[in-house]
Amino acid sequence: MKKSLIMLPALLAMAMAATVPVFAATASAKANEATCTSLEHQYDAAVASHSSAKNFKQAQMMRTDGGTACKAGNFADGAKKLNAALRDLGVKATK
Repeated sequence: MKKSLIMLPALLAMAMAATVPVFAATASAKANEATCTSLEHQYDAAVASHSSAKNFKQAQMMRTDGGTACKAGNFADGAKKLNAALRDLGVKATK
């Protein structure tokens, strides 16, 4: 019994340590998903007024690829492509 009580704090500490990365990963994924959504909205708002941009066709392709990556859960790649799409339009992304 005494040995069980001594081990209890150690077991609780291990259990808590194992759950922290799960919550951190979830929060990080939501932040990345929010970034994708924000960049998609920024592009969609800017595209009509920047249709004469030199790299317009490239921007459209990057927007499509970025949106597809975001929908697949690959938020980092999606955000990278969406940022490139905005740059191709000549628009600076806002945070």
